[in-house]
Amino acid sequence: MIEVIFIFIKVDKVTKYYGSRLILDGISLEVEKGEFLTLLGSSGCGKTTLLNSIAGLTNIDSGEISVNESVWSKKKYTMPTEHRNIGMVFQDFALWPHLTVFDNIAFALKLKKDKKYTKEKISQRIEEVLDVVQMNGYQRYYPHQLSGGQKQRIAVARALAPNPFFLLMDEPLSSLDAKMRERMRWELLEIVKGAQITTIYVTHDQIEALSMSDNIILLNGGKIEQEGTPVQLFKNPKTEFAANFLGASNLIQGKLLDIKEEKMLIDCNGFNIITKPIDDVKEFLDIRIHPSDILINSEYEGESTKLTGIIKQRAFQGSSWQYKIKLVATENIYLEVFSRIEKPIDSEVDLCLPASSCHVVSRIA
Repeated sequence: MIEVIFIFIKVDKVTKYYGSRLILDGISLEVEKGEFLTLLGSSGCGKTTLLNSIAGLTNIDSGEISVNESVWSKKKYTMPTEHRNIGMVFQDFALWPHLTVFDNIAFALKLKKDKKYTKEKISQRIEEVLDVVQMNGYQRYYPHQLSGGQKQRIAVARALAPNPFFLLMDEPLSSLDAKMRERMRWELLEIVKGAQITTIYVTHDQIEALSMSDNIILLNGGKIEQEGTPVQLFKNPKTEFAANFLGASNLIQGKLLDIKEEKMLIDCNGFNIITKPIDDVKEFLDIRIHPSDILINSEYEGESTKLTGIIKQRAFQGSSWQYKIKLVATENIYLEVFSRIEKPIDSEVDLCLPASSCHVVSRIA
């Protein structure tokens, strides 16, 4: 049986200018029903503008945004936000300080102006969503009486209360401290997956994106740099920007020496690296390898490259050490390595680069 994929949200060639500045440059993407999609990128890349365009808070200059094949935005037409039946969680939570938790959530229901939301139904729905976010019993609390994590859960409850088509989140964890962010990542994911609601999530934090998403769209300068699952982006970044943004900071330039069915041999200016073969092979190549994939003083049985290096810098990261290692017999080639093994500065180490972890793309010389 052929599986039918239901495209729930479609963004087609959307462009947006602020004055003469191009913010979104022909963005196209599709979101399946029930998917958790993350828009990832640095400040100014267009991710919040794209989210606001989907929400109807920002007009678009060209292209089209549709939901369930119904057009929500196009040039010179923007369906009002209040008609879109979406839930939105903002960076600062946007809770009314003078309203209780109950009234903050009730406000979202009263905006619907739906006759089915009688006083009894409103109370029942508030109890339901507070159960979902594990905050029942806090109905009479005011925002100032809540912790950051509790405020975040109330903001999610308010967004879920009107039974929206989907949920939009704009960096909802950025105002929390590091420990709370880590905890709330899991709690937030459990909430939205439990509610089985389609979610588009904006963040600049690669850890959030990798740990929470079904799929990620990495934006750069108003364009899609790369898209795919967290594993695909982390393990196989296609561009230098994607590699650096996702932490795969080691980039080695080389020239093809030999290619066989099982492996390629690449000359990297004084030493050779073994990699898996690729389809699009050119003479000049870039090799990218994540710092956590390089092994120190390890007996690795698979196909790999053995190198020797000297530790020049190190930093303790809690569960591992971060090293900057200069390759012996090279003038200025350094590798960043993450390892649980502790070694002092200026010590010589044996490095192992597994062929399966060396990702190769063709490069124009």
